[in-house]
Amino acid sequence: ALTENHIDRGVQEFAISHLYDLLGVDAAPLLRKLLMQNGALIGYCVQDEFEEMGMAALPVFSKMIQDEEHPIGQCIAVRCVGRIGSEASEMVPFIVNLLRKNMSIENSEHLVSSIVSALGEFGPSSKEALPLLHRLRRQRLIKWKSAEAKTRYLNSNRPASGNGTTPEFKKTSFFDEWYPERWEHEHIVEVIEKIEGKVQK
Repeated sequence: ALTENHIDRGVQEFAISHLYDLLGVDAAPLLRKLLMQNGALIGYCVQDEFEEMGMAALPVFSKMIQDEEHPIGQCIAVRCVGRIGSEASEMVPFIVNLLRKNMSIENSEHLVSSIVSALGEFGPSSKEALPLLHRLRRQRLIKWKSAEAKTRYLNSNRPASGNGTTPEFKKTSFFDEWYPERWEHEHIVEVIEKIEGKVQK
């Protein structure tokens, strides 16, 4: 009944939050099916249940990560595996392959960010991801600097202020501090350092 579309969302979410208590790890395939049918609408609720299952749901996480038809499921599975950490290091090749396929795809930033975070949780166990992560870091650095240059250009071409001067761009401005590309670049750098063992997890 949980998979029927007409069911009240609140009732569905309440039932989902108790599936693991009722069915144990047998709830994992049902949660995956619900996620495939409802997507982001119940994503956070399903993720909570999956995280509680941990290693017991690893076979389902593996299927979800390799299911290219359902990127939301891939994202949730990657996060859950990352929460497990090095104990689930057998999943690293699947996650690295997922990164390889998505790092240059438009509108996949959310998934890629989750992948990067998960790889960081594996630490040195995910060293095989380093070449891809370094390439991704360079991509994000270029995007960040391009966005920064565009902002500088637009700022320098603003209409003159009341005293006849053009507002000066300041590197420490709010906009410079909050480039998404800058955050992504710094996040990748931090993960690379974790994997290379330069910082403590």
